[in-house]
Amino acid sequence: EPLRAIAYVAQVNANYWCRNGQAVRNQAYWYQHTGCRTEMYDKDITLLQICATIMDLDVFVQTIISRFGLEEWLSFPYGVDKMRKVSEEKFKLDTHMAEEMFRLLIILTSERFVPGVGQVTPESAAARAVIHRLCLGPCLHSELTKALSSHLAELHSSPVNLDSILQQVATFNQNGRSQPRLYEIKIDQLLHFSPFYYHYTRLEQSKAMAYLKERIRKENSDFLLGLPGPLPEFAVPLWGTRDLLRCPDVVRLINTVFGRSSCALSSAWSEGQSYGAMFLTALCLLDEVEYGKEVRGGDGRGRPISELGFEDFSGCGDKKLFTLDAIMKRLRGNARIEAYDVILNVIFEKFLVLNEQDPQSAPTPVDAQIDFLKSMTSSPCGAEAQRLLKEA
Repeated sequence: EPLRAIAYVAQVNANYWCRNGQAVRNQAYWYQHTGCRTEMYDKDITLLQICATIMDLDVFVQTIISRFGLEEWLSFPYGVDKMRKVSEEKFKLDTHMAEEMFRLLIILTSERFVPGVGQVTPESAAARAVIHRLCLGPCLHSELTKALSSHLAELHSSPVNLDSILQQVATFNQNGRSQPRLYEIKIDQLLHFSPFYYHYTRLEQSKAMAYLKERIRKENSDFLLGLPGPLPEFAVPLWGTRDLLRCPDVVRLINTVFGRSSCALSSAWSEGQSYGAMFLTALCLLDEVEYGKEVRGGDGRGRPISELGFEDFSGCGDKKLFTLDAIMKRLRGNARIEAYDVILNVIFEKFLVLNEQDPQSAPTPVDAQIDFLKSMTSSPCGAEAQRLLKEA
């Protein structure tokens, strides 16, 4: 099963099967290796996108949560100090698996540069692969040819080749006869960069972000790194995959992470989870801007996220605290996600534009913590929440 394989690789990367020896790591390595992923990992991603189109999305997302073992992580008391104790090993695993789950959701909704999945050509798919390889750093022509062999094979009957793509997206630096001549990504092509590119490992994602930040600093550019770029429309048979961006369970996941990020009492939080939730929200808003607010799936559940309130998943409290704008207002200026404050502001402004609202002042992190606890006082752990509210 594709979903089991992807969850298994995520567990291996979290050192969950380390006692099974090096063979387990070799399996995970070759599953996503350049020479094998075309017939393994890439096909599994495409199959999951097809499943998201034909299956009930609630069942689909719940299956993802189950395969990643995050049912307990999604419950409210998880990670709240003195409410529920979780072992350190279990806590680290759940944190890693939650980040990998958000990564998978982002990949399923944003990886449309495959002919037949998105309305793209083999040339544009190859160009995107070249861009993301160059985002790891300058490289030789031979290195590009080796790393992108599967994409270049699809261009055998096309007048477009690797050299013509490089002329559009890269510059050729000739530093001297004694030094290698390297191709370097053009600054204006960074618009198409995605930190959640599905062929990136975690190490490559960090490497790409570090290199591009240094490159932007040297160029004195004001480009904002870390937001999704323009995406093509899904192919007609896969239009239903867009509905995944508005699925109630996906909204619940975003709500959970944003709520924990704004509450200082919650320890079940990480920068990776917060950034994944922000990026997924940005994808939803970008999709509305480019292709309109109406969902093509036609299943009756397709309200746009800019109008979608985050329902109170615990069944209690004031639902006004769980709308998208209310949660983002509480997050703005929060010390926990200070590194992503600029990105959050851009997402918030885009939300206001879609809803034709005026920006309002954001509450302080202390107010956000108190609001979060007030909303939970009638939950199954309400007594403990009331006690913590008095201490706050």
